[in-house]
Amino acid sequence: MRFSRGLSVSITPEGMIFKEKDSIEHRLSELNRHLTEATSETDRRWLKKEIAILRAGDKGEQDTAYFIDFELKDSRKWAVIHDLRIEWNGRVAQIDHLMINRLMEIYVVESKSFRSKVRYANGGWERLNDKRWEGIASPVEQNERHIFVLKEFLSENDFAPARFGLSPTFFNIIAVQPSCSIVGNLPRDASGCVSPGGRLSARLQADMRPYGTSSPRTTPGGRTR
Repeated sequence: MRFSRGLSVSITPEGMIFKEKDSIEHRLSELNRHLTEATSETDRRWLKKEIAILRAGDKGEQDTAYFIDFELKDSRKWAVIHDLRIEWNGRVAQIDHLMINRLMEIYVVESKSFRSKVRYANGGWERLNDKRWEGIASPVEQNERHIFVLKEFLSENDFAPARFGLSPTFFNIIAVQPSCSIVGNLPRDASGCVSPGGRLSARLQADMRPYGTSSPRTTPGGRTR
């Protein structure tokens, strides 16, 4: 699903899962074709790495989508969209999973294929890869950029139901593999953001305020208006 200026999208939901996760088969087929045609060993190594990254990322997104759908597919209080691309004001957001409840609490979930350990050290994020720590881009900042584009898109298209006195609250969630563990303390702005995919349901229950109460129960790191 893609949203951009001048594009009208009609959605017919199956339950409350408005869109399933996209297949990677076409992209994977293209990379495999290039691999069979490649004559340079450098190109072959690069293509093999790209295929491995694509498969690992897809596995992480599939696992997270499974946990989300398992818990929310029959709920009438949540809407779920997987693989949402927004092109707006010259910016692009590729959102892995979007969950919205009736109180306009919007969970923007970025899936990561981290399987062993992650930490914040030496001034940045690192993950353990084959017994060696390697630097990675901040997944929290990456998802904040997605949320920024989503906020602009919703605001400029009047999607928020202001007539009901509701304003959107955004939650930045980084879903990692259930086997992944966090070493040490994360920065304050990341506190409460990282969650193993299998614990998303518990996270939702902890954050979600009962209907009719005034404020959600949540940690400060993952929430923004």
